[in-house]
Amino acid sequence: LPVRVKHVTFVLSLWTCVWLLGSWGLDRPLIDGWKFTFMVSAFFRLGFALAWIFIANVNHCHMWNEFLARDPERTWPVLHACMAFALGGRHRW
Repeated sequence: LPVRVKHVTFVLSLWTCVWLLGSWGLDRPLIDGWKFTFMVSAFFRLGFALAWIFIANVNHCHMWNEFLARDPERTWPVLHACMAFALGGRHRW
């Protein structure tokens, strides 16, 4: 099989698992799995978009590097704590 067919089959099996988790896992009929699948898809896309915006647009600009050079941990402790939480730790901030 071509690699693309293997990949599409794998992704389809993952989305099938999400559908089944949203229906049988939540004690709902099989037809109601789309609600959970759409929520997972929406939040996946939102998380990917936010990560891409932060990494590609914010992290590489000169203004951002100048802000980090002024040590935001001491001057902006609440912002530092929120961003460290959102990004998964202080080492990513």
